Amino acid sequence: MKLKSIIAKVFKGTAIIKYLFFPFLSANAAGVSVAQVIGTEQTITAQVETSTTLWVGTQQGLWKINKANSKVEYLTTENSQLPSNNITGLCIGANNRVYAATDKGILRYDGYAYQNITTDNSNLPTDNITAIAADTDGNLWIGTDKGLVIMQGFKMHTFTTQNSVLSYNAVANISQSNGLLYVKLTNNNVIEIGNGTMHTVPSIIYKQQNIAIL
Repeated sequence: MKLKSIIAKVFKGTAIIKYLFFPFLSANAAGVSVAQVIGTEQTITAQVETSTTLWVGTQQGLWKINKANSKVEYLTTENSQLPSNNITGLCIGANNRVYAATDKGILRYDGYAYQNITTDNSNLPTDNITAIAADTDGNLWIGTDKGLVIMQGFKMHTFTTQNSVLSYNAVANISQSNGLLYVKLTNNNVIEIGNGTMHTVPSIIYKQQNIAIL
């Protein structure tokens, strides 16, 4: 399916994934032991870092760790604008904005303030975000249980079974290999996106290429 006409109308450029983060059992950055900071009772669901800060998501909230002095902030629904404590994904977007995906919307941090992105103030098809990644053009790719969303600023376009090659609307996760975007659906089908096209990839191909589809 050709995407160039759609993307040209709504967004600039062709999306190539720049950051993508999956669950980790343990992690360290700049000498900071994440396991020591969050303890053993929380399982890491996503992790991302900027030059100054390490962000760690769990099912119990979001951790913000200063890599220089190890100062820790623990964000939850009780003490912040976090829409849900269940962090399903993290990524760094344009201008080092941090995006925390949850099952009740997205929390964006621009370095100064936090802002929620939900169905109340955007064209998201649902607040249940299952995966998130940012591309080199500053666009976000957002996986949901009701389709795959491409977003630039607050402009959004949702790909579903009705307008794309998606065989199922629920997205399980997103990964990338060799500049191409791979979206795994919950029915285990994989969609490859790149060079202005979107098509289904046979499972044997991405398995042979050792593409990290979790």
